[in-house]
Amino acid sequence: MLNFELRQADQDIRRTRTLLFVTAFIALALVQAVQLVQAAAPQRFALHGPRMDTETGDILVRLGVDVDTTDGLGDMLRDGAIMELTIEARLERVRTLWANATLSEKTLTALLRHNPLTREFSLTMPGDDTYIVDKNLHRLFAATWHKIVFSLGSLTLLQEAAPESAYRIDLTISLRHAEVPPWMAKTFLFWSWDVVEPVSIVIPFTF
Repeated sequence: MLNFELRQADQDIRRTRTLLFVTAFIALALVQAVQLVQAAAPQRFALHGPRMDTETGDILVRLGVDVDTTDGLGDMLRDGAIMELTIEARLERVRTLWANATLSEKTLTALLRHNPLTREFSLTMPGDDTYIVDKNLHRLFAATWHKIVFSLGSLTLLQEAAPESAYRIDLTISLRHAEVPPWMAKTFLFWSWDVVEPVSIVIPFTF
C-alpha cells in the first residue's frame, strides 16, 4: 500500500512538472509573439509641415500625418487591427499676466483598417466618415493623411484683439487601437492602446 501511494505521488509530481513546463512554454511563445509584433510596429509619427494660414478668411491648420514605417503598420492592419487617428487642436491668445485665453477648440478623428477580402486598406479623413481605399498603404497615406486641412474658426476671432497680438495653436496627435486587436484577445502582456507615442506640437504666430 505504501509503495502504491509513493508511485501515485510520483506520478502527480510528474504531471505537475509537465503542466508547469507546458504553461511556461505557452507563456514564452505569447511573449515572443508580442515582441515580434512590436518589433515590426511603427515607433513614432512622421509629421509633415504643420502650419497655419489665413488665405481663405478662416484660421486653417495644414499638416501631413504618417508613421516611420508603413510596412510595419500594414502588417498590424492585415492581422486585423483597427486604428483611430485623433487630432486635438486648441487656438489660444497668449497673455503675459493671465492664463492664455482659449478662442477655439476642435477634436477630429479618423479610422484606419484593412479588408482581408479585397486586400485593400481603407481610411477616413479627420472629420469625414467617407472611406477611401487603396491596396498600397503608402500611396493611400500620400493621397489623404499627408494633406489634412481643418478650420479653427473665422478670422474674426483674431480681429477682436489688438494688432500684432501673439497666438498659438496647440496640437496633440495620437494613433490608437480602436478595439483590442485579435492577437491580444487572450493576453494583455506588454500591450498598450497607443500604436505610437502621441505627439504635441505648438504653432506660434502673430496677427
